[in-house]
Amino acid sequence: MNFNFINKRDQIFKIGYSCVLRKSANTPENFSNGLSGLISFGLSNALQRIETFQVSAGKIFPGKHIDSPRWNLTAGLGYTTINTPTDWQPNSSGWLAPNYTYDFRKQRTISLVLNPKIEFPFSGIYGFSLSPLLQISTKSFYVGIGFGSLFGRIR
Repeated sequence: MNFNFINKRDQIFKIGYSCVLRKSANTPENFSNGLSGLISFGLSNALQRIETFQVSAGKIFPGKHIDSPRWNLTAGLGYTTINTPTDWQPNSSGWLAPNYTYDFRKQRTISLVLNPKIEFPFSGIYGFSLSPLLQISTKSFYVGIGFGSLFGRIR
């Protein structure tokens, strides 16, 4: 989620939060969440969680018309917290619960966040965006793609 401010010179200032869940690289091959994983649609899996609070600045390159696509190029810094499952211990509690217990290791770091977007304003108050995301730090490297909605006064 991001909050954007655009001034009259098409400069953009953004403050935001993102949370990325991904399979941890050190998850045992035979890990199973049991019935609890099925009920939670996989959200209770042992996932690595990367949370970033970010501040960015950039420039909008508008299209020819108010409703034509435009580029929104931003870069900034983020404060990132990485929670990674670790210390896997086999657990024989049956098929209801996970077959491993684990702890989480928490790491904090500063990240460089690059987030160019192409925005498609459909009207003066609503639009759609497509955006690659690159997040680089000493502890993690993340590349992703995002789809978003634009709400508010779009100029």
